[in-house]
Amino acid sequence: MKIKQLSYGLSEGIRNIKKNGMSALMSVGIVMVSLLIMNLIFSVTLVIKTNVGKLAETAQVEVFCDPKATAEEIAAVASAIDDLDGVKGVTERSQEDNYQLYREYLGEEAYLLDQYDSSIMSASFVIDLENVSYGEAIVSAMEQVNRVQSVQYPGKAARVIESVATGLDVANIVVTAFLCIASAFVISNTIRIALMTRKREIGIMRLIGATDEYIQLPFSAESVLLSLIGALLALVTGGIIYSALASGIQSNLAEGGLTYIQMLPLWRIVIFTAPMDIVLSILLGYLGSRRSLRKYLEV
Repeated sequence: MKIKQLSYGLSEGIRNIKKNGMSALMSVGIVMVSLLIMNLIFSVTLVIKTNVGKLAETAQVEVFCDPKATAEEIAAVASAIDDLDGVKGVTERSQEDNYQLYREYLGEEAYLLDQYDSSIMSASFVIDLENVSYGEAIVSAMEQVNRVQSVQYPGKAARVIESVATGLDVANIVVTAFLCIASAFVISNTIRIALMTRKREIGIMRLIGATDEYIQLPFSAESVLLSLIGALLALVTGGIIYSALASGIQSNLAEGGLTYIQMLPLWRIVIFTAPMDIVLSILLGYLGSRRSLRKYLEV
């Protein structure tokens, strides 16, 4: 395609957008909303999956004994751990150790424990695993040991959270597909209006021998431009929303001591969403214009 033809198509496409103000605005709006929803859901699933990956790689299991367990019973728990496969090392924490750790965790609110002593806490064993593949087997084995109150393993929770993220992925595909169909339909109607308003002009162009490609070019350019504007607005709006939410969530997580959960920086989100939005918007613009062009120009 010659540069002159491309320049003509773009200039005429921009002119069409200006002439069809309200319908063009509706097209931009629905593309923006569609891609914005897709971007936000994708951002949530990406953050979840990134943190789930970190949790799944946590090669530690912590076994909590009953607070009323005797020294002999706690020693029996330690012996049961020694008999397990896949144990790289074990750190024992007494009731006093966990009491002090909890006071540190409470920070300024540690005074709430002043009326209690370490007897309210459980002694525990932090088990370092040789490999995360041993995690669930060790959890199952330790839950059967006498005087074991609970067993914590982040990797187990990670699998539950990962299933939620997978569900969000499926929901995102379904919602995005529905909204993209709606977007293509609205864009198609916008192009139809543009074709109707320039029907006489198109007839004259055909009489003087203009090719179908030359006639279609302004309308194709219009639909792609509308979609790209919607994509740009979706990226900017999504970036603002994500930054605000991420900042607030990260602050709340830090206050709750959940510093191991991290929100992703905005650039990590954009490097994924920007290419998707650009490709999808061009595809939407093309499909939307082709529907009307085939019907009204019989190409």
